[in-house]
Amino acid sequence: MTELQERKIYVLNLKIDRIKESTGFLKRNFVKALLFGVAFSFLCPMYSGSSHYGTHQNRKSIMERAGTDYLTLVLYFFLGYVFVCLLGHVVFHYQDKFRIRKMEEEIKMIKEQAKK
Repeated sequence: MTELQERKIYVLNLKIDRIKESTGFLKRNFVKALLFGVAFSFLCPMYSGSSHYGTHQNRKSIMERAGTDYLTLVLYFFLGYVFVCLLGHVVFHYQDKFRIRKMEEEIKMIKEQAKK
């Protein structure tokens, strides 16, 4: 095995380790993600899309446009936030597994070339 192949294997192993360490963001930061989601859910129904200094001071908030009560909108926003977080968790987990598998196949290919 040449020195270049050894270095390539070493770099690929480091990349695999880094990917394994960085996976599971929601598992590691569950409380932070939950607190952000709660804050997001309580603030979004009051969003109007305009600044107080702009010319559109009479815009209605999401709560006024929806015609429902505040707590129902908070629940809808929180459920949407949870759905997006779970979807992201599943997609990112799949992508990380795919990248790791691809790098492991490349390591196998380098080792097979070195045996020849």
